[in-house]
Amino acid sequence: MIRVLAILLVSTGLLYADDQPEARKLFRIGASAYKENRFDAAAANFDRAWELYKAAEIAFSAAQAHRLQYQADQSPEHLERAIVMFEAYVAAVP
Repeated sequence: MIRVLAILLVSTGLLYADDQPEARKLFRIGASAYKENRFDAAAANFDRAWELYKAAEIAFSAAQAHRLQYQADQSPEHLERAIVMFEAYVAAVP
């Protein structure tokens, strides 16, 4: 049973031990950029972290960064990505 669960987690992208440290690194870089109001850089790093590790916290942070960058530059791409990431966050929260 545990083996089946582990295979399921890996196949769905929820558990990649090799990718988690890189995702954490990217998340920290994104958080630093966010604190400096560099929302475009923050969004890019959060997005890369999300590609590696699908955690609700990463999705929410990416959504917020894209939302704030949209407020700064009115780029529809950031608004669209914010919506996608907010939806990912809602789907990822238990």
